[in-house]
Amino acid sequence: MIRLPGFAAPITFGGMSVYRAVSGVSGAVSGLVSGAPSGGGGIAYASLADTALQTLARCEAAARTSRVPLVFSHLTALNLLGIEPPLNCTLDESLLHVAVRDRRRRRRRRGMGIHLWEPEYESRMIADSVECVDALTAWAQMSPYVTLGELVVLGDSLMRRDPRLRQCSSEDFARFLRTAGPFRGKASCVKALRFMMDGTDSSWETRVRLALRYFGLPEAIPNYAVFDEQLGFDLHIDLAYPDCKVGIEFQGDHHRTSKRQYAFDQRKKRNLEYQDWRIIPVVAGDLASERLCRELAVIVAAALGRRLPERPVARYRGLVLF
Repeated sequence: MIRLPGFAAPITFGGMSVYRAVSGVSGAVSGLVSGAPSGGGGIAYASLADTALQTLARCEAAARTSRVPLVFSHLTALNLLGIEPPLNCTLDESLLHVAVRDRRRRRRRRGMGIHLWEPEYESRMIADSVECVDALTAWAQMSPYVTLGELVVLGDSLMRRDPRLRQCSSEDFARFLRTAGPFRGKASCVKALRFMMDGTDSSWETRVRLALRYFGLPEAIPNYAVFDEQLGFDLHIDLAYPDCKVGIEFQGDHHRTSKRQYAFDQRKKRNLEYQDWRIIPVVAGDLASERLCRELAVIVAAALGRRLPERPVARYRGLVLF
């Protein structure tokens, strides 16, 4: 079974019925609260669901022609489970990735990447013929193929605030690493867990949070709720410093291309500023280089009444994109 984006409970995939069921995902998740846009959540859910379906179709075709059972893993498992993949992954995205426990079964197969994975794992049946590793195992399997920062981002992606995307908790990660045997990349996983945070809404929230920490700013609270009396529900700020009433909002492409989202963003910003919040918008380009990211950090620091340290924090060096 799988928690597919847009469904509150696990559903069992089975033949054509899954395609008809999932086809309504994009329309079902356009808003979370009172019909308000949710930071582009609906767009994200639709994209993840579409990727899951495309991957499922490829995996079903591969399983039909395979002489042995296949357990899909790594990037393929992430796609099947509706988990946003990390950036700059060195795995071949064109391949279907499969885990085997026996070295003798690690034979080359056309269109597949075969990986030896000896630790125990809980498998997930996505369809009658499609089986994949669980989310925690997929996270661990990705550790040799991504940077430490993107491993943190991926871990945060498994602990989304939205229950439709949430796969596990921080306690689950800790338990997994305590009980798992040795595997390639385990040291990176242990280190990544120290920087991960529960309750995020997007991968870019994590990247911004880590970048600000790199420049010596304090930890921001993700998705801080501020009740708005005019709208009658909570407005969630992507990253917030409540003591100073400073908030950071990441503006993805959907904030620009969706008229409904843009209108809500403006109303949200206006209403928060009415409550004396200062909202600082951030785009992906602000993290494109150390110089640009420092400019952002200087602005945030000034809003907090702080000055940046002369040197970045060394322990966060491997966690930023640039």
